[in-house]
Amino acid sequence: MSQMHGRNAKAGDRNRSKLMAGQGRNSGSVLGARGIAFSEPQRLEASTETLLQQWKRERPDLDLGPLGLFAAIAHAYWLTEPRIHRLLADHGLARGTFDVLTVLRRAGPPYTLSPKQLAQSLILSGAGMTSRLDRLEGRKLIVRLPDPRDRRALKIKLTRAGMRLVDVALPDLIAAERALSSRLSGAEMRQLTRLLEAFARSVQLAASGVDGGGVASPVEKRPP
Repeated sequence: MSQMHGRNAKAGDRNRSKLMAGQGRNSGSVLGARGIAFSEPQRLEASTETLLQQWKRERPDLDLGPLGLFAAIAHAYWLTEPRIHRLLADHGLARGTFDVLTVLRRAGPPYTLSPKQLAQSLILSGAGMTSRLDRLEGRKLIVRLPDPRDRRALKIKLTRAGMRLVDVALPDLIAAERALSSRLSGAEMRQLTRLLEAFARSVQLAASGVDGGGVASPVEKRPP
């Protein structure tokens, strides 16, 4: 029963992604470089604007600024994630395992990091990292080695097979990302990158209870 529920949930996620990405039965699309399908240009703008207009009509008392930001980010994710998922699947990878390989690859020789370093880089829990490492080790894309400085610790090393796979998949991923962002100019892309980096820092500070000035926010005490 739980397996059936899991399959239904996954199917629902896929259907939602297709609908949000404009991939429904009657939707129009064009093909970009490498055969990547793009939804009609007006879809993202219409979706975000319509959402805000509807809420302004229903709740004129609310400041909807943050809602528009998060809706646009979510919509961009739903549009791009299925395409990137398919590309990596063609290389026998999922996004999570690919991310582990790329962190090791860009670390440089000897392409070795501790599980803690990997988890911190990918903002993952220890259990989540262990699951990814198990899958990668099973495919001989990484190996677990004893840490020479600490017998109780391990080091994760990228194998030659893992390096070859990253070096083949990464150019394909960059080409796909370039096609998906082709309607932005270089200046727009750099500006958007800076803004999203600033937003990510803001989210990290908010999550850690630190205000914009670097001061810890007071913890609200709940009544007993």
